[in-house]
Parts: sequence; C-alpha cells; structure tokens
Amino acid sequence: MRSRGLAYLDVLKIDTEGFDPAVLAGAYESLANQRVGLLSFEYHKLWNQSGSTLKQCVHYLDDLGYSCYYDGPVLAKVSGSCWKDAYEIRRWSNIVCVRRGTGMEKELYAGSYLASAKGKTDRRKAKNLKTSKIG
Repeated sequence: MRSRGLAYLDVLKIDTEGFDPAVLAGAYESLANQRVGLLSFEYHKLWNQSGSTLKQCVHYLDDLGYSCYYDGPVLAKVSGSCWKDAYEIRRWSNIVCVRRGTGMEKELYAGSYLASAKGKTDRRKAKNLKTSKIG
C-alpha cells in the first residue's frame, strides 16, 4: 500500500498457498491503522509450512480491531469469545475479517449463524410470551 500510495484498501484478498500468516504479519501497519476494510484469506493444511495456527491469526486480527468469520456454508464468527479450539481443523476453508464497529461488520454479523440462532431464540421467546399471555 505504501509503495502504491494507497491510503485505504476496501478489500484485501490473500491466497498464498499456506503463507497467508506471513502476509498478514507484513500488513501489520495497514491493519493496525484500520486502513483495510475487509480481508479474506485461506486456511488449510499448508499452514504447517508457516508454523502458524488459525487461533494465532484470529487473535492477532482481533487485537488489531477485526472480527473474523469462517466463510462457508454457514458464516460462523470465530473472533473473541466465539473462538473454539475445534476451529483449528487444518482443512481448506476461507476466513473473512472486517473492521469492528463498521456497517460491514453489522452486515456480516446479520448473515452469521450467531444472528440466525439468536433470531430463532428470540422467536421462541416471543412465541412463549404470546402463549403464556393467552393461557
């Protein structure tokens, strides 16, 4: 970004066949200064080459102000208190991260498993409330 004179990057897509953690480390200045809106990277068994784990990268990005999600059939948040060691699967998948506190973060969350599960819970509570008022 510095060599191209870019002050901000809307999307940073990383696909370096196992060396994505090295690219994330190299992007530290831009990420720390919130100059990337959304980033996407691959996670798979080739990460063994870099010696990094998904947990390390997710925590690194979390510390820099990004919320991360598994980008698969179900959008599942993996940042912060949502992290589970079971996510360290070393199988091909995509991770998408977005700056916290932005409209884009709200949109990702709205499309995530957490939001849909919460919505189901809220609908069950509303149904129970209606039933208890009627009965």
